[in-house]
Amino acid sequence: MSLSPWLSEQQKQQTGIKDGEVSLRGWITLDNSTAKEAYLEVLPSELSWSKQGKEHDLFVESAVMHLLPSDAGWQLNVHEVQARTNDVPWPELDVAAEWNRQQQWQVNISHLDVNALKPLASLSPDPSIEQWLTKLDPGGQIEDIRLSQTEGAGSLKYSAHLENLSMSQWELLPGFSHVSGSVRGNLEQAHARVNVIDDRFPYGDVFQAPLNIKQGLVDIHWQNNGEQGWSLWSDKVTAATPDLQVLGAFRLDFPKNDSPFLSFYAEADLYNAGEVWRYLPTLAMGKV
Repeated sequence: MSLSPWLSEQQKQQTGIKDGEVSLRGWITLDNSTAKEAYLEVLPSELSWSKQGKEHDLFVESAVMHLLPSDAGWQLNVHEVQARTNDVPWPELDVAAEWNRQQQWQVNISHLDVNALKPLASLSPDPSIEQWLTKLDPGGQIEDIRLSQTEGAGSLKYSAHLENLSMSQWELLPGFSHVSGSVRGNLEQAHARVNVIDDRFPYGDVFQAPLNIKQGLVDIHWQNNGEQGWSLWSDKVTAATPDLQVLGAFRLDFPKNDSPFLSFYAEADLYNAGEVWRYLPTLAMGKV
């Protein structure tokens, strides 16, 4: 089945979709003309689109969907998803979803690869999403993803485990390559526990050289301050480098229509005084 006839010209322009073919095979069980369950098998299918001169494609080799409707709502299970985006293979994916007529729902996703998902952002008509992804260039694996909305609109809750997460340095946020941990939160606030082993943190103009972290543990809090912007902070940061061991805290404020502000406190045990220049904040103290 071709997707093109189902899309308006406006949708094609907004998404950049050029072509798409979907192949399906389905079975449905009826009882007195009422659907009791349905199976849908996705056969090799492909979607191609272009944005800002870049060609993208999504290829789904196979997937099996099992739908169980009921008087209260429905339950959907998706198994054995094998797909790739721009030749980046997806990890084998399982999804479980439930929805009821009170608009309460929850979704569990087994495993996602950030690099495989990034090209899909270009399908959005909002260019800022792709711009942020290009700027931050996130990567890594996200596992055991849980999303739910059980208390009405705006009550979204989420949690996930993170493996080998990476991000480019931006403003007062450092870059990193091998961060693991967990995150949970809602639309107003979030908490993440982050573990670091043998990673290098480029930090722009904040420090005079990238921070080489042998081991670190951080409990990070995020707060949505509405019209005032947002904040990121930690009351306890422990880290060890080849030159020192540090215990500290920090706060990053990103006010709307104003420059971000960083404040931090640290106590350090120094092993190599000759390398202390690496850890002096140049924005606060000037060049050493």
